[in-house]
Amino acid sequence: MAARISLVAKELQLHALSACVMSQSQKVKVSQLMLDQRLRSCQVHQTPIVMHGADLSGLFFSGYDLRSASLVACNLSHALLVGADLTGANLSRAGLVRADLSKAVLTDVNLHGADLSGVDLRERQLQSLNLNNCNLFEADLASTDLSKADLSNANLSNANLSGADFSDAKVTNLNLVGAQLQGSTWASVDFSNRDLSHFDFANCDLSGANFSNTNLSYTNLANANLSNANFSSADLTHANLSGTVLAGAVLKGCRLTSADMSQTQLPARDFTKCDLTGTNLSHCNLANADLSQANLSHANLSGAQLTCVKLTEAILEGTVLTGATLAGVDLQKRQFPGRDLSGCNFSSATLTGADLSGANLSGTMLEGTTLAQADCTRANFRQASLRGAQAPKCDFSDADLHSADLSEANFTQASFRGASLQLCCLFSANLQEATVSDACFDEAQLAGAVLAHVDLHGRALRGRDLSHTDLSNANLSETDLTGANLSSANLVKADLSKAELRGANLCNANLSEAILTATDLTGAQLLNCDMVRVVLKGHDLSGGHFTGANLRYSDLSDANLTGTNLSLGDLSHTDLRGACLVRSKLSGANLTQAELFGADLSEADFEGSRLVGVNLTGRDLRHSRLARADLSRAVMSGMDLSGAQLADADLSNADLGGANLAEADLRGACLVGADLREVRLHEERTGRPAVLARARLTGQDLRNRDFSCVDLSGADLYNTDLSEGNLTGAKLVGAKLAG
Repeated sequence: MAARISLVAKELQLHALSACVMSQSQKVKVSQLMLDQRLRSCQVHQTPIVMHGADLSGLFFSGYDLRSASLVACNLSHALLVGADLTGANLSRAGLVRADLSKAVLTDVNLHGADLSGVDLRERQLQSLNLNNCNLFEADLASTDLSKADLSNANLSNANLSGADFSDAKVTNLNLVGAQLQGSTWASVDFSNRDLSHFDFANCDLSGANFSNTNLSYTNLANANLSNANFSSADLTHANLSGTVLAGAVLKGCRLTSADMSQTQLPARDFTKCDLTGTNLSHCNLANADLSQANLSHANLSGAQLTCVKLTEAILEGTVLTGATLAGVDLQKRQFPGRDLSGCNFSSATLTGADLSGANLSGTMLEGTTLAQADCTRANFRQASLRGAQAPKCDFSDADLHSADLSEANFTQASFRGASLQLCCLFSANLQEATVSDACFDEAQLAGAVLAHVDLHGRALRGRDLSHTDLSNANLSETDLTGANLSSANLVKADLSKAELRGANLCNANLSEAILTATDLTGAQLLNCDMVRVVLKGHDLSGGHFTGANLRYSDLSDANLTGTNLSLGDLSHTDLRGACLVRSKLSGANLTQAELFGADLSEADFEGSRLVGVNLTGRDLRHSRLARADLSRAVMSGMDLSGAQLADADLSNADLGGANLAEADLRGACLVGADLREVRLHEERTGRPAVLARARLTGQDLRNRDFSCVDLSGADLYNTDLSEGNLTGAKLVGAKLAG
């Protein structure tokens, strides 16, 4: 080739040029004239220019056609190549220091080993170029497309690479020291086994890049796109990964000690056995990530999204979790004593057997969280939400639960010794068999709570809302419940001895078998309450409201029920012996088989009540109101029922032998089968008779009876024997006398 060029040069008498080409080991300065002549000759012969090792520095090439030119090892520094067409040219080992290549066509140009120091190649299309061993020191490649280019062993130190695209480029031993990399693209580039410590890749696109076994310590990767990048076994100590996108990135086994990963998106990533000591993961998204056996000691996870992460055998010593979301995370038997967990979200997490003693959990979300047998002593739960939490046998001793939401939570057999529960909400919470000694419940919402078997002895619960609360078997002895709302409360077998229930609302409450020894029920509202088998012997219940109350089998003997409203109540089998029922209201009440011996029933209202089989012997029922009452089989022999209102009463099979019915109103009463022997129907002094209009006396033996002036109009006297009786002045209009 050299011989051929030399021959052509001689023919054109370009001896100087010929000497230049022939002496490649010694650069010869070529003038502009010589260059232009040579180029014209090449154009004539339609051959590419070949000049190896020539000194072409500073020459003018602007707009020249240099396609396929061979300028190997030429010195083109400071040359003007503006708009030159270098398509397919060979510029390997050429010196192009600060050459002007603006608008030059560089398609398929070979720049292997070329020196392009300080060259301006901004916004150029340099895809797939051979830049192997090229020197691009301080070159400007901003926004240039170098995708798939070969940059092996190239020097890009101090170059401006901001916004450049190096996707799929070969970068083996590429020197990037001091280069400006912000916003550049390195997609799918292989950086494995490299030392990239202290580099600045902020805002770069490194998606799919291979960083395995790479030293990235102190490297700035802030806001970079690292999706699908491979960081296996990489060293990212103190690296800045804040705001990066790591979707699909491989981080297994990498070292992230003291790295900054704040506000990073890391969902479902595998951090198994990763060293994250001191790493800043604040506000990053780690949902569903696997952090098993990872070292998170002293890492910052404040505000991080950790929903359903795996923390099996992970080291959490000194880890900052303030405000983090740990919903659904398994934290069984974890140690968090004295830790700041304020603002965390532990919803549906498992903290069974965890140590939270002295921890700050203020404002924490613990809804549906499992805290069974956890140690929460001295912990701060102020304004925390434990709604629906499962915390059986949890120890809250001396804990601060001020204003916490504990509604619907399960605290069975939990300990609240000395705990502050002021203003907390325990609506429908289950504290069955919980220990609450010395706990403060001031202004706590207890409505609907389960406090069965709880010791509330001597508590001040004056005026509190305990409606629908389960206090069965609870110890409420000497408790002040004055004016409390206990409507629909369950007080079955509760100990209310010496308790203050003055003015309390016990409507629809269940006090069956409750202990009411010396209990003050003055003015209490007991409408429709269930008080089966209670003992109120000798109690002062005067003026009480027991409408619809169920007092079956209860002991009310010697009780003061003066003016008490027991209407519609069930007092069947109740012991009312010696009780004072003066002016009491028993209308519609069921007193079947009640014990009334020695009871004072004067002026009591029994209208519509059931007194089936009741022994009323010896009771003073003068002028009593017994209209529509069921007195069937009742024993009233020898009783004074004068003036009693017995209209429409059922006295069938009742024992009225020797009773005084003078002036009694028996209109419509049923006396079928009743014992009416020696019954008095007239008032002795005035002679005014009883009224038996419409009364049913079917089949009665009323021989020799005095019915003078008695109103029997409409009475049913079918098969009744009135022989030898005195019916003078009796009214029999409409009476049935057949038979």
